[in-house]
Amino acid sequence: MCWIGAERPACSHKRDVRARKQHDCCECDVPIKPGDVHEVVSGIWDGRPDRYRTCLGCVALRAEVIAHERKDGCLGDDAIPPFGELYMAAREYGLLPKEAA
Repeated sequence: MCWIGAERPACSHKRDVRARKQHDCCECDVPIKPGDVHEVVSGIWDGRPDRYRTCLGCVALRAEVIAHERKDGCLGDDAIPPFGELYMAAREYGLLPKEAA
């Protein structure tokens, strides 16, 4: 299900950080608690700055989805689900039960 035409950032920076305060994962909406290591992607989407925080569980799930996408022939960024679409893609590949968040 390649993500051709999905909105991509004009520029972005990804890093792993330790939370100083509570945040919510942009994919599963589970709290990222102070002290938890998580991924932060900052960038410019459609001319606007934004930041996405992802728990390590969803980072691992994203890697599985990307592996399936690449196996199905998706190349480069077209294999990466946009933020907020991870669980839909994971369900499609049978990586989550149908009723999971």
